[in-house]
Amino acid sequence: MSQTKYVIVEFGDFSVAQPFLFSERGGHAEVAYRLATGPHGDFNKDRILGAGFCVKDRETGLWKVYGKSTGLKMESKPEDETIINRSFGLLDNY
Repeated sequence: MSQTKYVIVEFGDFSVAQPFLFSERGGHAEVAYRLATGPHGDFNKDRILGAGFCVKDRETGLWKVYGKSTGLKMESKPEDETIINRSFGLLDNY
């Protein structure tokens, strides 16, 4: 079974946390680098808010996070689930 990876990156002046889900073939660090590099080539690691693995729960339909990104040295956290699920409209946005 393939694993789904995720990276959460902060975008824009309003500090919007945007999750990106991708296949296990991509590396966390490579995807994060591409997402967190500005238009002038300036990489900002502080914009990377979360990373790990996720799976959709068959009973609830919600995304659950687990594990860690060794490339980014980040462990998944409960608040990552909230960000991912809200971005897909699976939780109230308040």
